[in-house]
Amino acid sequence: MKTLDNIILKINALANLDVLENTRKREYIEARALFCVVAYKYAGLNLTQTANYLKKRGKSSDHATVLHAIKNYEIYAKYSPNLDIWLSDIICNTDLKVASKKQIMIHKINQMSEQNVDLLEKPIELIFLKNINENKNDN
Repeated sequence: MKTLDNIILKINALANLDVLENTRKREYIEARALFCVVAYKYAGLNLTQTANYLKKRGKSSDHATVLHAIKNYEIYAKYSPNLDIWLSDIICNTDLKVASKKQIMIHKINQMSEQNVDLLEKPIELIFLKNINENKNDN
């Protein structure tokens, strides 16, 4: 739970608000949705665990509220581009698993135009081949 506390503190600092405040203002809803996405998709909590974490810290919540926040995150991020920037910052600068960092890369690629994805193809292929060679040398 220490990691989740750090994530809340990070979101509060980035958004300049208290995610746990009981309000329906747009910026709070979006910041809470960001927390729910990080907790569920990247920290490995299920919907109920995420809701319980929020409840223990004074924010009324249940699994349906968390699910709603996660489902609407993409819409929020479309109109508040800082959310994806903050998501990347949180994933890359907290002690989440390597798998979470891979997930954020996939998320970013999915947001790119086809032309920009094409630009990534060659460097990724080179890194992949380098990784294969390193694995061969380790064995």
